[in-house]
Amino acid sequence: MPPSSRPRARRANSTASPRALPSRPRRRRWRRPHDLAPGPDVHSVRAESRRGPQHVMLMGMFDHKQTLAYVSAHLSRILANRLREELAPLGLLPAQFTAIAEIARDEGLTQKLLVERLDLEQPGVARTLTTMEAEGWIERRTLDKVQGLFLTARSRDILPRALGAVQALNHDAMRDLSRTEREHLLDALKEAVEGARKK
Repeated sequence: MPPSSRPRARRANSTASPRALPSRPRRRRWRRPHDLAPGPDVHSVRAESRRGPQHVMLMGMFDHKQTLAYVSAHLSRILANRLREELAPLGLLPAQFTAIAEIARDEGLTQKLLVERLDLEQPGVARTLTTMEAEGWIERRTLDKVQGLFLTARSRDILPRALGAVQALNHDAMRDLSRTEREHLLDALKEAVEGARKK
């Protein structure tokens, strides 16, 4: 058969749209319980990686509860609450007792000198003294153009009982220490106070 008489193969239409294949449903990935838990924050992980293993080691060795700041603050909070309970029946607050006890040692001292001896902020001491004067615990007198602080009869009557309550609390707090240990403890704390003042 001559080439011209052979049947030509039917050329596929290139413009025809291909037959769409059926879409297969996506399989849902089964998640284990730990997959559902939130992971670590990316920023915190990066920060820890920058600090390196030395930071982790130091954090493992350091115990903030073994610092003077933590122990002293903890002890101060406990004793302050106990002192408040002991003085409440007498109608006194711890700050008021401190002022009365210091004024009793040197009646007639000025407010400025009281602030220096108590090592407190002047505004707080001024507010405490104003309240105490209004409640009849202290009185101000002017001698030689200087205004001094004096105790009233009410303070003198209550002071022995307040001192007894404070002494009992102090003894109870250090009952497990010997006399020498108590002296050493107070001396060490005073030295720590002076050291903390220095910057």
